Amino acid sequence: MEDTADQAGVTDGSASYVLAAKSFEGYGEPIIEVAADQSLIALNPTAAALLESLDEDDSARITRAATTAVERNCALIEQIEFAAAAGTQSLQLTIMPLEDGRAAVIVRDATLEASLRLALVDSRQRYKDFVEISTDFSWETNVDHKFAFVS
Repeated sequence: MEDTADQAGVTDGSASYVLAAKSFEGYGEPIIEVAADQSLIALNPTAAALLESLDEDDSARITRAATTAVERNCALIEQIEFAAAAGTQSLQLTIMPLEDGRAAVIVRDATLEASLRLALVDSRQRYKDFVEISTDFSWETNVDHKFAFVS
């Protein structure tokens, strides 16, 4: 289901694909082309490694999101999570429709941000639970050492 750009960047023979593959070879984040036939094509080495790590369901989610962007003829930003060797990985996909039913997908690893957000929500909930069960007086000060919260 997935192709990888070769050294010259030619796998389907189109001039626009050759330009894209050569343009993105040195870019650090994965860039994927979703072809009109729904196949995923890696436009740089990072994308090739990502496509190898995805299972069929994960690839299908990327394809569905790209199809939506092409049908609506507008750029979309999607967040997907998938199981990786190091645990759950969160990816942000920026999908831009191209001509002829194709789409370009720029992938950004958003795992750290997702983990930090979950940790913050968990920490706030623990603090709230602590304050609710506490029978003593509790308070919180801000950066200027002024009261920000008093129970």
